[in-house]
Amino acid sequence: MSKACKACSRLNESNVCVACGATDFSSRWNGLVIIINPEKSVVAEKLGIKEKGEYALSVQ
Repeated sequence: MSKACKACSRLNESNVCVACGATDFSSRWNGLVIIINPEKSVVAEKLGIKEKGEYALSVQ
């Protein structure tokens, strides 16, 4: 199961976030959004996402 970065909500399998470099993760997250083209995505703009990838909507 993927862990969600508490700083940027990006889902990760590693111990260091591939998006922001943070090391604080949670296995308690809800919702999933997959961003393919952040430059053209209204959802990415509203969520403040700048890189493509899988993100949790809520991280506890």
